[in-house]
Amino acid sequence: MVGKIAKLIKKVIAKVISILKGKRRNAFVAIMLLIFIAFNILLGWLTNALVLLIVDVLILVFAVLPFVINAKTVSWIGKERPTSYFQDLRFRNMEAIVVGSTKAWKYLNLKGKENEIYNCLTYQRTMAMDFATLKTYFSHVKKGGKVYFVVDYSENEKLGYTIMPRDFNYVHPHVFLELGKSGDKIKGLMPLVYHPRFTVGYFFCKIKKNMGLYKKSTWKLSKAKNLDIDTVKVKRFVERLDTIINFCWDRELNPEIILLNADENNNCANDIIRAYFAPKYPEFDLHIISNSKEINEIVGGKNVI
Repeated sequence: MVGKIAKLIKKVIAKVISILKGKRRNAFVAIMLLIFIAFNILLGWLTNALVLLIVDVLILVFAVLPFVINAKTVSWIGKERPTSYFQDLRFRNMEAIVVGSTKAWKYLNLKGKENEIYNCLTYQRTMAMDFATLKTYFSHVKKGGKVYFVVDYSENEKLGYTIMPRDFNYVHPHVFLELGKSGDKIKGLMPLVYHPRFTVGYFFCKIKKNMGLYKKSTWKLSKAKNLDIDTVKVKRFVERLDTIINFCWDRELNPEIILLNADENNNCANDIIRAYFAPKYPEFDLHIISNSKEINEIVGGKNVI
């Protein structure tokens, strides 16, 4: 019974969202406003102003706000999606491409560099999907150009191999075809229903980003190191990084791996990663950074702190 109700609610939400995205949007909104006004008049006649205010606030929080969060998330993700050079001729033969972690998405300031550095950053994407994104857009970069791959070990371990509906809009379908995966349009339209934690987190981080609240701040830094870290997991992580590096070299691109110091797991994992790559690729550019100023200096954006 509960499952049937959940499916029904999802269908209703999907229908409402499809209407809001279609030509009948204005009529639908007008009708909903008229119903809301009529409800307020009736409730005000039956009760007092305080009860009316409380009910209106509850309606706003539990009925309107979720739709706003969902709709804005879908809209913002769509606008952040990298464009193909077939759609925008500016993005051919770029100097560099940047892919990577949530912290890079928050704190990297590429203003003034938009026509030089191809921005493929987004909120909470697994390293596997970061690599898939690189496979999709690397051809925007000229031969000998740079690939900035920003790595947050702790975030990657937290996210695992999760594929978000957003990823199907970023990554070329052929990449998913090789993985045996296919997108779900309903999930793409309703991220709040299927991925509530991601959606709410993205919504409020995006508001802060749009307001410029990350421009003069950085992430929390710990100097501690987790000496009990699972070295087998770190080794697998290193092997995936090695694959990404060689993918770039095979295409005459120059990779630069940027490791983020942040917490005790990151700090210990970064040491292991550096110990692996230093003797194997002595001339390879591998950076370990501790704040947003350093990432901006390396990638070429503006200093933000």
